Amino acid sequence: RKLLGRDQSKGFESNLIDAIEQCIAAGAKIINVSLGGNQMSEASRKFYSRVVREIGVMIVAAAGNQGRRIHQYPASHPDVISVAAVYSWGRYWDGSSYSDQVELAAPGHKILSTTTTFAAISVGTNFSH
Repeated sequence: RKLLGRDQSKGFESNLIDAIEQCIAAGAKIINVSLGGNQMSEASRKFYSRVVREIGVMIVAAAGNQGRRIHQYPASHPDVISVAAVYSWGRYWDGSSYSDQVELAAPGHKILSTTTTFAAISVGTNFSH
């Protein structure tokens, strides 16, 4: 299911919730979310708590790529595992968001990755988890 608009920068919380529900229905026990926003509705807060605490599904989310201390959601929800990006030597990557909600940090700079057409060196918290 397509979550974001044509420019890949805007979407709705309801689309993400629907996608997570589809993953759960398909039997997923760990769900990776590589997107986020600056706010979270009360309905979404309750949804993530229920998914993690009652259903037992682990949700891992990118801390964000703003390069500053900021809470991004769903990564900053207390029941979601937030992952920041670091350089290979362990310091936060300059583009990685960070906050008191970050539980893990992993390499997110110059990561060899593949696309549908080629291999590329990429950066960002999307590649850290």
